[in-house]
Amino acid sequence: IGVVMASGPLLGPAIGTSHSHALGWRSIFWFLTAYGACLFVISFCWLPGDQSAKLDCKANVNFVKRMQYVLANRHFIYSVILLGASFAIIQALLDSLPFVLSHPLHFSPRLSGWVLSCLGASYILGAVVVIMQIKQRGLSSLLQTGVLITLLASGCFIAILLMPHTNASLSLTTIALSMLSAGMLVPLGKAAVMTSSTDY
Repeated sequence: IGVVMASGPLLGPAIGTSHSHALGWRSIFWFLTAYGACLFVISFCWLPGDQSAKLDCKANVNFVKRMQYVLANRHFIYSVILLGASFAIIQALLDSLPFVLSHPLHFSPRLSGWVLSCLGASYILGAVVVIMQIKQRGLSSLLQTGVLITLLASGCFIAILLMPHTNASLSLTTIALSMLSAGMLVPLGKAAVMTSSTDY
């Protein structure tokens, strides 16, 4: 799942850069509008509707009891917070990176697109590391490694903020570390959430 989700940060900048370079920046919005319309038509035509017209009150009560049990589980709460923070890192980086690359680092749009694609590849690398190492090292060990990489990237971010001049190589290394850790922590967080309560 992590590798599939990582295809967005990998392919998006390449497609966006080629569109903006060839057709102007407005073409990105036309492309997204057409893409959203296609997804709407596909989901409307092929996804099945809700077949349950009657609500089972007993099932709803059992669901509430199960949710109370799961929310009382500290491991579940920690895993959900970790997963949410990983998604937040990805979203914050992807939202701010085009501005960071163009203004302080003075990258051209084409170079920015390639940098963003490489960062998407580092996200995929994180997911691939998880796939390759999960059986050998275990879930908790990989979670600790992902958190350590995130702390290292956070320290680098603090160093960048304290520096008087922007260092491009340190900035890109820090961003790549953040994407790598997020690529590890998203699938690991999902696995931790799913395995945190066997009774749910």
